[in-house]
Amino acid sequence: MVRHGKAFRKYLGCFSLLFALAACGEVGINYPTLDFTSLISRAKKEGQIVSVGMHDGWPTGQKIWDDLNLYYGLKDEDTDMGSEKILKCFRGDSDALVSSPDIGDIGLEYAREAKSQGLLAGYQTSYWDEIPTWAKDNSGQYIVSFTGTLAFLYDSAFGNEAPKSFADIAKGDYKVGVASVASGSTGQFSVYAAALACGGGADNIEPGIAFFKQLAKQGRLVENLKTDNLPTSGYEDQIRVLISWDFSALAYRDEAAARNPAKSYGACIPSDGSVTSGYASIISKNAPHPYAAMLAREYLLSDAGQLDIASFYATPIRSVKLPSELEDKRISRDQYTSSQTEMGAKFTLDLSKKIKKAWETEVETEAPIRAQ
Repeated sequence: MVRHGKAFRKYLGCFSLLFALAACGEVGINYPTLDFTSLISRAKKEGQIVSVGMHDGWPTGQKIWDDLNLYYGLKDEDTDMGSEKILKCFRGDSDALVSSPDIGDIGLEYAREAKSQGLLAGYQTSYWDEIPTWAKDNSGQYIVSFTGTLAFLYDSAFGNEAPKSFADIAKGDYKVGVASVASGSTGQFSVYAAALACGGGADNIEPGIAFFKQLAKQGRLVENLKTDNLPTSGYEDQIRVLISWDFSALAYRDEAAARNPAKSYGACIPSDGSVTSGYASIISKNAPHPYAAMLAREYLLSDAGQLDIASFYATPIRSVKLPSELEDKRISRDQYTSSQTEMGAKFTLDLSKKIKKAWETEVETEAPIRAQ
């Protein structure tokens, strides 16, 4: 038997799957206490797992599945998609890309919505006491496995003049990239972070909208840009700063250096405002392979799983010690604050809708440059 950190103990302890029924509220279905050997046996019998949003290149993606296949013989079938589409799959919508998922990786605000719609099964895992309260539902219907914090990816040619705050960007004359606000959380969190930097907050996102509106007026804003499409967008040589999650920014820094050593990047957390958000593991109440899903969640939160996640520069939700060679390549920890997490936890789907509407009516009217 392979063990991965202190929580892969001989006995998992009591766990339960809580089936939320839309018509009559949450109804708990308690499973008997299983030792780890029994869980492995049942998961191996299922032999496979269907995941969504846990694709190659993502912190909870292929590296995790390779390990689960190596140690327990689980074969994964994953479909890459964003949180909104994952919600459709768990709900069983007619236009869902996957009809019967077992497990998914989804933005925290969407995980809360999935729970409210009665779509999830609760499983606390043996790491329950090590998960911060804000990062889990009290029945284990969702558990955050890692976080990201909004960061600046900047051209190293700035030297000592590299922008370290939204205020620095406002004073510049260079182009700035931001992800789509209309269709993704990265862009929406970017607006939220700018609002915090400019004196606003969850109840007042107007300062963030005004910040990007001014960039658009100046012809400096390029939207629909992420590290995924920056190299092929035609704007890589024009963008001096890209607002992105820290783990995406650092991964791009490494990839760009390998591709073109003459072009280098740095990354930092904006000093005047940023937010930290979590990505949560969710298990479907209708999972065809529930034991495989439970075992996958156990592994995600194990020492080995958390280190797999950290290798993608995401921040593990548990306090695991990182190898020094990895720690040295990350953004300095003194740039992260507890307030970033507190403000990130206030991001809701209602706030997302407000940001999208304000962006459409106030920023899009200034005709920002749009990457394809």
